[in-house]
Amino acid sequence: MKDITAFLFLYDHTMTMNQAIQSLHHLQSRLERIYILHSGKIPFEKLKEPSVVPICFIHVKDDDIGKRINLIIADVSTPFILFLHQNQYLAKAENVNLPKSKDVLITDEYTPVLARTSLLRKQSLPSSKLLPFPEALLHAWICNVSPLLTCRRSGLIQISKRNKSKQWKEKQQFLQKYHQLKSKIEGPGLSIIMANYNMEKYVEIAIASSLTQIQLPEKIHVIDDGSSDSSLEKIEKWKHCPRIQMYQQKNGGKARAINAVLPHVTTEFVMELDADDWLDPDAIHVIKKHLLRLPDDVSVLYGNLRQWKQKDREVQYQRTVKGRPISAKNFLSYPFPLGPRIYRTSYLKQIGGFPVINFYDGRMYEDVTVLKKLMQISRLHYEDFTVYNVRKHMESITKSVKVDWKEYVQHIN
Repeated sequence: MKDITAFLFLYDHTMTMNQAIQSLHHLQSRLERIYILHSGKIPFEKLKEPSVVPICFIHVKDDDIGKRINLIIADVSTPFILFLHQNQYLAKAENVNLPKSKDVLITDEYTPVLARTSLLRKQSLPSSKLLPFPEALLHAWICNVSPLLTCRRSGLIQISKRNKSKQWKEKQQFLQKYHQLKSKIEGPGLSIIMANYNMEKYVEIAIASSLTQIQLPEKIHVIDDGSSDSSLEKIEKWKHCPRIQMYQQKNGGKARAINAVLPHVTTEFVMELDADDWLDPDAIHVIKKHLLRLPDDVSVLYGNLRQWKQKDREVQYQRTVKGRPISAKNFLSYPFPLGPRIYRTSYLKQIGGFPVINFYDGRMYEDVTVLKKLMQISRLHYEDFTVYNVRKHMESITKSVKVDWKEYVQHIN
């Protein structure tokens, strides 16, 4: 009986793709069809196609692999879907089956190998455009499937060619965070403020990263600062989410945008998330652990930043910038940006929010200005944790507007 439709995607080389296809040989009696989603880099004339099972090659032009797979699944007739990706191949074809009480068979790395088609139609794959990189597709999907519906078998999948680059290792560490047990830390409330201005390419990734957390924030406040692109339209797609509160204003810069939202923040702490950045899946959980023991005279908790460079349609890992303790004395020698920045809401409201100074109409270095003012009445506190990802790209205001740091320092001193 032909009961499986297979999907292969994110393969970089002909050799690894061939190995994946050949590993399905022992499943030929069960395979209805194999779909290979590709970016056009692999010369398909060199692929060794099995003679029995039809193969469909699909060029994913818009990079939204998740959306394309969902469309195909809507029409497949088989009760099961098999996934192989990122140089995986099937090692134990005889064990590719599901107990009646389970819906997903997972690998040692917790990604799905076999899933019931009915579940995938009910709970579709996320859009790849909502993820920081396409490798997160199956990880982000399975983390929202009940563990009661999954079973795990060791040795089912092998990797034909392991990537040993620093970028690959960083991505793998990030992806494993999707699979931490969902748990909740009772403690101080934590919300997110996101001010968006013309970040149509990235804002939904930032929002989605706030919602795919092992512990959710109490509220996500998103304000559009008079964008002239389509980012407001993209933000409005999320307005029905109960944790998201939306706002709009005429363009006035990030400081004014955050100040407009601040009166609506009711949690004890609030984190600033730029609309072109994103969070690790365990960000809220990790931060709350540190907030539990934060001294009362601390107005800002901060840690480390993981930096990525936007290159065409993908991000490239650059480095992790370690924070360090700072005082009022050495504050302006700190290699900004400082982050992630988690503010104690009461202190932020006490100083009247973000100061809007007479320097570039308060639109530059607003994060430094507010920290400097907070240090006059409180302390900033560093902890060694990394949950925040900074995207460096040409649309950033710091790239489009050249401002002399020395000029700014003279202005505020």
